[in-house]
Amino acid sequence: MLSPNADLQTRPALDTDEARLLVETGFLALSRGKVGEAEAIFHAVLAARPGEEAGHLGLAQLALLLGDTERALRALSEAPDTAAVLAFRGMALARRGDAAGARSLLARAAADPDVGALARAVLDSL
Repeated sequence: MLSPNADLQTRPALDTDEARLLVETGFLALSRGKVGEAEAIFHAVLAARPGEEAGHLGLAQLALLLGDTERALRALSEAPDTAAVLAFRGMALARRGDAAGARSLLARAAADPDVGALARAVLDSL
């Protein structure tokens, strides 16, 4: 017999819609200059769903906005290799001056329907 808390034990801390809402809230906070609040939100998403890209990407974008490419790369170091993660790693490498590394990652992301345009734009600027 399952315990009354069985669903709580097997269900992720945040479901997909909840995580998406939190990430959007983090980006809204970031767009309004509320860096500390955005960072706290992205860390919460990362803690709740560590195997997904959202928290990693949020922290990386925050770091890039602040001009801290090494911090952005650290935020992405344990993220899954999705096209978005590859694109943002490529952007961070480009900002660090590693054009060859950036091109390699951005070329892999360029065909993706969601981030391909961004990856191609950064590639074109290198």
